[in-house]
Amino acid sequence: MLKMLRYTYGQMLQKQHYLSWNAHFESFAVHARNLVNFLTNNDTGNFKASEFVQAYKAKIGDCQGAMTKLLIQVFHLGKKRPRDVVGKFNTQHAKQVRDWIEKNFADFLSKLSGEQRALFNEDKADPAKDEATYITTGPTGPGAYACTASLAVQTHSTSDDMGIAIRKITDRKPK
Repeated sequence: MLKMLRYTYGQMLQKQHYLSWNAHFESFAVHARNLVNFLTNNDTGNFKASEFVQAYKAKIGDCQGAMTKLLIQVFHLGKKRPRDVVGKFNTQHAKQVRDWIEKNFADFLSKLSGEQRALFNEDKADPAKDEATYITTGPTGPGAYACTASLAVQTHSTSDDMGIAIRKITDRKPK
């Protein structure tokens, strides 16, 4: 999640076709919401920071306005979605959210026990240190085409590593 947040934020700052920008924006929004919910323990049915560091809870504070704009604009087919530029979430808001997450995630990591902290590999959360692995299209059924990750991507997933780490820390098995 952290790698994708960092990557998509960087992509949002690049000049590109508006549909590509929107795809990066939506991905940023999903990862931002997940990380904010994790750090603030504001999610039911998913892991919370307090499950790893007792009584840990980041305070949303200055980031509240930007996150509210993001939630209204992206996650709902609401009737009150902003139409004017002033009311919309933008890259300045994204920077504010990204900076809040970076600060609070670093704080969270600093409070992990030594054994737990050792399970987090900072290099795997840095898109600049990622191997250049490309996605190709291929058939998935009669006449159907979908985006398919290469074997290298399928076997070297950061999510898999984190899933193993989470199960090791919590002794939980995925549902």
